[in-house]
Amino acid sequence: MIIQIAEKHVKLYLLAYLWVSFLFSVIIHFRLAFAHHIGFFNVVVYDVYYYVMPSIAVFILVLGRKQGSKRQSDVPASVQSATIMDWVALATAALILICIDFSFNTPLSYVVFSAIPVFMMCLYFNSKGVERKLLSKKIVAFALTIVILLPYAMAFLGFNSAISVIKATQIKTDRAELASDYVGSITASFWGLTGLKGGYFILHRARSDFLKFLMVGVGSCGEMAHTTKAFFDSLDLESRIVSFPGEDHMFVEIKLNDTWLVVDPGYGMNLVTREERASMRLRELGGAVLRGCTH
Repeated sequence: MIIQIAEKHVKLYLLAYLWVSFLFSVIIHFRLAFAHHIGFFNVVVYDVYYYVMPSIAVFILVLGRKQGSKRQSDVPASVQSATIMDWVALATAALILICIDFSFNTPLSYVVFSAIPVFMMCLYFNSKGVERKLLSKKIVAFALTIVILLPYAMAFLGFNSAISVIKATQIKTDRAELASDYVGSITASFWGLTGLKGGYFILHRARSDFLKFLMVGVGSCGEMAHTTKAFFDSLDLESRIVSFPGEDHMFVEIKLNDTWLVVDPGYGMNLVTREERASMRLRELGGAVLRGCTH
């Protein structure tokens, strides 16, 4: 329904985009400030914000140009409807965004996502085929500024809010444990999920992109390790990311009192030695094998 409305009313499109941006910002800040992952809902709103709304901007431009041309040709408004090519333009725009996101997975993606609505609105106002501009350029610029900056601002504030809470304790071991537990709490892991929902979550993993992790919160050991290290760096704790050959896993080691200790939010292990970690993993694997043999 929103696409049908956006075809004729740029004002309603911007209003919808503002609401999506506001909702996405609330989700991000709530998840980061209160240490909760919101899972499926977070991912869906992320898709609407990054893929659907910028794609509709392309759709508005196509319809605006076509309708402006038809007005000049005295074509009745009743026949000014979307054609197959319009829908192809919308689908192509969304596909391009998805390909950019999954192919590059760098800050370049965020620049592209933000630039598309702005670029399309500029073309809309500069298009000679569109006779009636529904909004002034200043209003559009102000609305798009809020739309684009608000989620990132909330992610920044939420992250720094968590850092401030953790910094309240002066004991380094407590800081390390709090940061590890926090990362585990805000992560929506796709392990154990099957079917369409599992595949949907896997497509949204942050792939060690810290900013994307803050925005969408889907990840596994790699995302948790990079995020935990980002927290340790902000907390002035010396740390390093570790992965062993032959083991499809990644975790963090932190240096406390000249000793390197494992911090692994994925497995809920905090401040243990490598030997202790290996023993815990062997017990877990042995228990899994024994449980498998009983069936």
